[in-house]
Order: sequence, then C-alpha cells, then structure tokens
Amino acid sequence: MTAHLAFVVDFLRYSIFALAVPRLVLIFLALTTNVVGMAFEGIWWRALLAWAFLPVSTLVYIGVWHTTGAGPWTGLSPILFVVAVLVDLGLVGGLRRSVTPRTAGAPEQGG
Repeated sequence: MTAHLAFVVDFLRYSIFALAVPRLVLIFLALTTNVVGMAFEGIWWRALLAWAFLPVSTLVYIGVWHTTGAGPWTGLSPILFVVAVLVDLGLVGGLRRSVTPRTAGAPEQGG
C-alpha cells in the first residue's frame, strides 16, 4: 500500500467515525488538542452551542480552519460546509419516513 493510499484510507476511516459520533469526536479534540479553542477564538459558549446544535458543521469548520488558518475559504471548503449544515439539519441522509397511502376500502387501524 502506498503512502498516499494509506492516507486516503485513514482519512475515510476517520471521516466515517466522525460522521457516526461527531459530538464524541469534538469532545476528544477539545480534550486532547487546542484546535477547538483556536478555531472559536477562545469563546467557549460559541463552541458549546456549535457542539450542541451543529456538530458535523463544527467538525468541518474546525477542519477547514485548521488547514487554511484564518485565511479565506477557497476550493471545496464552502461546498463542504454547506453539505455539513444540510447534514446537521437532516436534509441530507438520515431516515426518511415512508408514508403509505391508504387504499380505498381498507379498514382503518386503531380506535
């Protein structure tokens, strides 16, 4: 396995884990590194709100901030962030309830 392929495999493995349990990943990052505090400029309540309401978007924001610094977001960064917000809002992925239409003459269930 080449070094590049190993990097891609590790990146995908960590990405899947981060999407599965984003809040745990954020807690782990906050306890082991200072990247969360630096990304939110030390404003703890902003990081706490982001952790509570938009965990996937927070991970993408921290990742982009860590790779680009405080510089402008270019390339795929804005697109990744928009997709992360849509994932957090439940518009992408997740389970969709299927509504089955009632057929004519079918008895109602329940009361």
